[in-house]
Amino acid sequence: MVSLRARLGRLVVWKVFNMNPEGGKSFAEVTEMVSDYGEKVKKGFVRSVETSKSGLKFERIKPESGDNGKLVLYFHGGGYTAGLSQAYRYQACDMSNAAHRAQCILPDYSLAPDAKYPTQHNEAYAFWNDVLEMGFKPKDI
Repeated sequence: MVSLRARLGRLVVWKVFNMNPEGGKSFAEVTEMVSDYGEKVKKGFVRSVETSKSGLKFERIKPESGDNGKLVLYFHGGGYTAGLSQAYRYQACDMSNAAHRAQCILPDYSLAPDAKYPTQHNEAYAFWNDVLEMGFKPKDI
């Protein structure tokens, strides 16, 4: 028997996002709606979009006044179905402040359903090696 929570979740997805088996938005369209690719960061920070040596796109968020040479490597949430959003960029700014002005890197890994397991894990491992090649030492990450 399906739980009440699952029924409510299905109702929200099917009715609110108009995604259901009979038609409506596809899973990819709903994911695009949830993933806000805005470019804003908090005041006092700069954002750049780069590509790593292994080919993974990532965002680098740094304090405008300079960083302390440390790095916050932030693998954002989203269950591998939602990409980078404005909320993650703001969280990266907060983490930078908490880490005494460390820069923050957010990899933009491949998303389901187009990318199947273990794609994201392989990308994360390759990206770790890319970060080391950028000159960061594990003790500074």
